[in-house]
Amino acid sequence: MTDKLRSGDVVVLYWSGHAIRAEGPVKAVAEPDGKSTFLLATDAQRFPVTARHAWPLKGAVADAELGAAIDDWLAAGAHVLVVMDVCYAASATRAADEAVLWRGLRVADLQELSIQGAPQDQDAALAVDLPAVLPAARPRSHGYVGLYACEAMQRTPEWSLDGRPQGAFTHAVTQALLGAKPLQSYAEMARRTLDLHTRLSRTAPVALSLWPAPVFEGSLQSPLWTATTMLPWHPRSDLLGPDDAPLLHRVQVQLNLQMPDGQRKQLDLGGLHSPTQFLGRLPVGTQFMLQVLNRSPQALYLRIFHVGEKGRWQVIYPERPGDTPELPAASSRSVASWQRTLVIDKAELQPESLLWVLAAADAQQRIADAAWASLPQQAWRRQLVWQSVAP
Repeated sequence: MTDKLRSGDVVVLYWSGHAIRAEGPVKAVAEPDGKSTFLLATDAQRFPVTARHAWPLKGAVADAELGAAIDDWLAAGAHVLVVMDVCYAASATRAADEAVLWRGLRVADLQELSIQGAPQDQDAALAVDLPAVLPAARPRSHGYVGLYACEAMQRTPEWSLDGRPQGAFTHAVTQALLGAKPLQSYAEMARRTLDLHTRLSRTAPVALSLWPAPVFEGSLQSPLWTATTMLPWHPRSDLLGPDDAPLLHRVQVQLNLQMPDGQRKQLDLGGLHSPTQFLGRLPVGTQFMLQVLNRSPQALYLRIFHVGEKGRWQVIYPERPGDTPELPAASSRSVASWQRTLVIDKAELQPESLLWVLAAADAQQRIADAAWASLPQQAWRRQLVWQSVAP
């Protein structure tokens, strides 16, 4: 598919079926349980226990393998919607009520490949086209939306709905799309899906303690079936207006850098005279410790972006997709704060940057990701640019 895609195309990737958690190829960043999620095709089988390769299954797609394909589609300029109605937990296949089917399987539930009379070395040849090391995840650019049936370690059920067996999450998604009121954005689709999914929990033959929690991520504010291209950032010198200037005196925005050799550097971003500062060449392993302290009695509009060398955008704040870009007001007893640590994980050929935007919460109506360039006219902005290099 990657070779066929053109900028502006829309890809809908929908999977409804079984998955397992199993040990697999090496990942750049290992998951807590050391396993990967594998989606199972109809011919999925276990490789023989004598096989000497990293893959445990034939007829399965690893999470990182699929993620790399999605990254390629996004890089081609496509808009990608992923809907996953599948379990991510390797647990029992059925509940006590046989009317309910859990979509998570165990490796032991799969038939083992039969290789009668084949030399032992042929076991390894079975997976010759599969990588021994899975690709690292990359920040998803604007234009990606993911709707998932459950958290990474949960199961999702199916039973008879509207007269035929189907996944609970699939049912909620389709009913959301078929609603009387047309959906305008993915955020509306996610909210309607979640409402319908919650209603199902009240009548489902599943204990509430086992009911899964759907996950939504990506450019949820984008119009349905549409990818809006992010405009290039042009540094501007406008600061907070006269009425909002006192705001900065009660807000502290800091960046602490810690180099691999132990050296430290602290920047008080409120004190910079230029809206753009080049931090120089920073070695791989450098830590960025970001902190915003709000001592004012009013909430703040805050957005922080990371821009990679190839122009890929990643929202650093707000941290969860769909959250409002707001830093809460300080209370009479405590200061409202947010902090996060980022690490340079690889050398880049071109500069990267962090872009900070801060304004009074009522400076302008909350903006959508799709219209991020329409930032509040009276806002404090800083762009920190650096080039990461090999240590």
